[in-house]
Amino acid sequence: MHRLPILILLFCLPVMAAGELLDPPVSVAVLDTPGLAFGVAVRDDLVLVCDHDEGVALLDLEQPGTPMVRGVLSIPGLARNAVFGGNLALVVARGGGLLVIDTTDPDALTLIGEADTPGLALGVDLVGEVALVADKGFGLQIIDVTDPAAPTLLADLDTPGLASDVTVRDGVAYVADFTAGLRLVDVSDPAAPVDLGSVDTGSSTNAVTVVDSRALVADLEAGLVVVNVADPAAPWVEAVVPTPGQATEVISVGDLALVADGGGGLQVIDLAPDPPVIVISHPTVAGAFNVTVVDRWAVVACGDGGVEIVEIFAPAVAAPMPGSGVQVRVAPNPFNPRTMVTFTMPEAGRVRVDLLDLAGRRLRTLTDGHRPGGRHRVELNAEDLASGVYVLRLWGAGAGSSVLITLVR
Repeated sequence: MHRLPILILLFCLPVMAAGELLDPPVSVAVLDTPGLAFGVAVRDDLVLVCDHDEGVALLDLEQPGTPMVRGVLSIPGLARNAVFGGNLALVVARGGGLLVIDTTDPDALTLIGEADTPGLALGVDLVGEVALVADKGFGLQIIDVTDPAAPTLLADLDTPGLASDVTVRDGVAYVADFTAGLRLVDVSDPAAPVDLGSVDTGSSTNAVTVVDSRALVADLEAGLVVVNVADPAAPWVEAVVPTPGQATEVISVGDLALVADGGGGLQVIDLAPDPPVIVISHPTVAGAFNVTVVDRWAVVACGDGGVEIVEIFAPAVAAPMPGSGVQVRVAPNPFNPRTMVTFTMPEAGRVRVDLLDLAGRRLRTLTDGHRPGGRHRVELNAEDLASGVYVLRLWGAGAGSSVLITLVR
């Protein structure tokens, strides 16, 4: 984790330290699901589980030790993966294509739109109002979801392998093309994608995420493969970290990669050293297929084992607002590119949370209004910001407090 003692002293602000990794992690709950838990996507305290032939289920993780099932929904096809865009969840299903589900009411999920794809939809990402689908056997499908009730195909680009996942950064789509490595596609004009080339990751390229100038690839047999994509037209393999099972999915949290590793469970890999190293290996209740993070907890989709909630970070130190009794913390911190701001108010009142740069200029307001007493959460999405240190300022109960946060790409 990054440390910034000089900046902290200069600002003389009450700063919240980032939660440290727990070693070993603590499994706090296992929730069996009726199907095979393949995919997980997060919005605030809610996690959408793609449960294969049993459709999707929305879990409430406000109390991670006792996750609560909210809405469930049967869908066409076999639910494999999902991404949130506000209250809408975009779900991909084998044999069902792209499905748009309204989660505004967590207890009553509603299917509001569908777009069939010619192959088997396995992976999805969302950029603005454009969904990109990895469609096994037919490559990349680019779908306009401006009208979520009527998604429309904008373009497609066949790939030589079996597309299984996709993520998009800065106008480039990174397609995990399974038998054909990692493929890079220029999608700056979504209606006219351009193939930029590919790189061999070793065996079976199953999933991908991108952090700064590196693509992190979950390669079934090879493990975690780190690909330098500073020049998208000339990617090259920087490092390979073998994992004990089959690497099926990868996400990043600051300098860490979290790998869902089939029979190997959850692998936490420190990306800072050269080469990166596994720092924690947690055996999950069954083979790990996917993983996401909610605050301090990893949520792991474990196939026929359901969903396991694993505490992987120690509680971050809360910064009290002097004279107010309000507690605020940010986790994860450092983060990339999303983090959660949690604040607890002793009584009802107005609260405002602003994001500032180091010069004190307000970049955005996360929330501003009357809140009841108790715990509240608001997400910060910094996809549009550069790496660096920012100030999170909270005003409430007649007092204010500031926290330094670090965006790492």
